[in-house]
Amino acid sequence: ALPIWCASGWYGINLSPEELKPMVERLNGFLEAEGRPAGDVRIIVGSTTGEATPAQVKAFAEAGADEFLVPYLRQSEKWVDVFVDGLKPYLDRAA
Repeated sequence: ALPIWCASGWYGINLSPEELKPMVERLNGFLEAEGRPAGDVRIIVGSTTGEATPAQVKAFAEAGADEFLVPYLRQSEKWVDVFVDGLKPYLDRAA
């Protein structure tokens, strides 16, 4: 059983945006059954494959994710700079 009455977040690892969307819908159903509004739990997703692109971040956000864990420790320092530069428009919008 899920402790949905007290949960504040949910982590999804190694999911595609297509796999995430029905899980978010199901989670929202559990929340509503407990009298909590849909979206009351932060959805955090990440990749353990080492791949993370701005397009992935956008796709996960559209599927219901609130946060995306960036696997920057698996990347070279140069790659992290390029990735962050590519995310700048999304970061600026979120600020």
